[in-house]
Amino acid sequence: MATSMHTWDDDTNRFAHAVIDYAVERVHLAKDTQWGAHPADVLQAAIAHAVAPQGVGGLEALRLFREVLLPACRPMDDPMNLAYVPTAPSVASTMFDLVVSASSIFGGNWEAGAGAIAAENQALRWLADLAGFPPDAGGVFVSGGSAANLSALVTAREVFTQRRGGRPPRYTVAVTEEVHASVRAAARVMDVDVLPVHTDAHGRMTGAALDAALHEHEHDSVFAVVATGGTTNAGVIDELDPIADVCQARGLWMHVDGAYGLAALCSSIVRDRFHGIERADSFGVDPHKWLFAPYDSAALIYRDPRPAAATHAQHGAYLDAV
Repeated sequence: MATSMHTWDDDTNRFAHAVIDYAVERVHLAKDTQWGAHPADVLQAAIAHAVAPQGVGGLEALRLFREVLLPACRPMDDPMNLAYVPTAPSVASTMFDLVVSASSIFGGNWEAGAGAIAAENQALRWLADLAGFPPDAGGVFVSGGSAANLSALVTAREVFTQRRGGRPPRYTVAVTEEVHASVRAAARVMDVDVLPVHTDAHGRMTGAALDAALHEHEHDSVFAVVATGGTTNAGVIDELDPIADVCQARGLWMHVDGAYGLAALCSSIVRDRFHGIERADSFGVDPHKWLFAPYDSAALIYRDPRPAAATHAQHGAYLDAV
């Protein structure tokens, strides 16, 4: 390889072409169903020489990845994994991920990444329209459904605090036992309480059960309800429209965690099961699941993005010169 990280020479050229050849081969060849986890000590021994002062070179690093590391991973993009929730990226999305990586784009502000941001906004607009959100809805891409749930709940808490005119002794979020584990984790991180809502015989949160749980909860502390648009284990969809009725009547933020299931809005067969999603204050969906994008991304859409922008805005003196 070149002596400088940013010099292009014959060795770099060979390495670059080897990487592209590998990527094409990897995408179009059948996946080895025998791939899977290897013992940690075996892997460590095989790559023990890889981190060294003189380096091992790009071609050797590629060989180690191809012959040692990759076979120790389950191939998530095999067609047989469509029902295995995490991911099933298309050929086009995988190859374009390579394009984006090679383009070294920073999308953190308009001045540096206007083109990338415009593309993101277009994708977010499509998702907002898919859910029936208003024209001024907007959002952001985050790392995954867990980050989407946390971000939405932080926004909901701030909106509740502003509307209430101050903080309650404790904040509370209403969820069922079927809610994704990241929601309870977010509650712990935010130091808020969880109000359990019983599910029906189908594992769904219903409007009636939510209303009953809220009625029994004596304190003015519930700031949000998290409904689920496709539970992880069974794909169960909560009764979104009756839940929206309760949230509207009580002035509560309604967030729908649709990381797994909301892509089914694209299907005319099951779209009607999400009736009421258009009334939510926010929802999240993972393109790396049933929208066939590579790892990892979640789209977080707000009915009104202005409170979210205000809640998550960052200010630093070092930015004044930018």
